[in-house]
Amino acid sequence: MNSFFPINDAVKGKDIVSLIIAIFLYLVISGLSGFAVNCVGWIPIIGWAISIIGGVIGLYCFIGIIAAVGKYLR
Repeated sequence: MNSFFPINDAVKGKDIVSLIIAIFLYLVISGLSGFAVNCVGWIPIIGWAISIIGGVIGLYCFIGIIAAVGKYLR
């Protein structure tokens, strides 16, 4: 699972700072994809494709945050 979520390699058990950094990075990535969707969402075909990609990135970040918290609690 670490190959899918390389940010989680930095999370160490019982080290809250590494968990906060990983969550922050996932939120920044998700925010940037949301910004891209907002900027080009009005273009008919490109906006539709970017919206789908943005949704996939959002889902990836959500699962990554869950995996980071799971690794922290382990």
